Amino acid sequence: MIKKNLLLLLIMFSFFDCFSNEATFNVYFENLGPRYQKTFTNQFSNLIVKNGHIVDNNSPYVISGNFNIISEEVSSSIPIVYMVNIEISIVFGDIVNGKKFNSFTKTVKGAGKNLDNAVVSAIRSFFRDRKTVNDFIINSGDNLINYYNQNCLFMTEKVNRLISSKNFNEAIKTWSFVPAKTECFLKNQNFSSKILKQKLLYECANRIAKAKILLEEKNFLESKKILLLISQQSQCYAQSRNLISEIETLHCSDFLSKAKAEYAKQNFIKSLDLLASISSNMKCFNEANNLIENISTKIENIKIKEAEQKRKKIERDFQLEKLERESMLEIAKNTKFEYNYDVISVWY
Repeated sequence: MIKKNLLLLLIMFSFFDCFSNEATFNVYFENLGPRYQKTFTNQFSNLIVKNGHIVDNNSPYVISGNFNIISEEVSSSIPIVYMVNIEISIVFGDIVNGKKFNSFTKTVKGAGKNLDNAVVSAIRSFFRDRKTVNDFIINSGDNLINYYNQNCLFMTEKVNRLISSKNFNEAIKTWSFVPAKTECFLKNQNFSSKILKQKLLYECANRIAKAKILLEEKNFLESKKILLLISQQSQCYAQSRNLISEIETLHCSDFLSKAKAEYAKQNFIKSLDLLASISSNMKCFNEANNLIENISTKIENIKIKEAEQKRKKIERDFQLEKLERESMLEIAKNTKFEYNYDVISVWY
């Protein structure tokens, strides 16, 4: 009982791992190219985690942005220095529904020995203003939480529709993005377990239905394999075990009957192949094992008989060959040959 409860807890914990504790952010700056993408991604990801949120590449809630070079100058002095003013725009929103939760724009300056270095310098200047960037992340998280609180009914109805349509994985994914600190999540704390129970029940019923179809086709092995995937925590586990017992009984009876038929025809190898699929936990195992022993004895007797027949044939062939040689020698003794003009005449 203790082991069963521990297993249930492990399954529940592994399932709830997919539900976030805080707001999830997907950091996406690939449109900036590899040179600048890494800087933006790393800086924002670090600040998101420091604020107690989660970075998840599967989240529909994305922080993204771009920058435009407003002006650029080249100094007349040596060494040459490139100077730029760039405008950086950052936005946070739902890419699935096209909803924007937060955004801000900041203009920064940079300088370097070439244009690329000048832009990198400006980007570094942008992130030195930690307060502005940090406030943006805090406000974005707050706006996301407020959105869920204001649209809780819409969200729960959406998840319920997914559950009703048996789209459990999508239901899990949708509900996983609801932060645990929202009023919506707190009011529906049983939602996670509801999805799990419905998912397990559906999968269990579906597997039993498939197993029964395969059983009707006498595909015993595949039918049993499907049922063994049903966990002990499923409501139909007892039903699956009863069906497995039924499958093993029918499997045993069917294959034993076929093996006996082949045995009667003296197709011993085919009979053994059929008996090999009967496992020791099946009710007819002892009878199948007895038949295997009988076949082994038969095969051994056949081998002995074939060996004796082969020995007798060799002995018989030897005697016939000996008699033939003796007969030819006797004929040769009583035969006279006369040569006349190259013609051989034989008299007996």
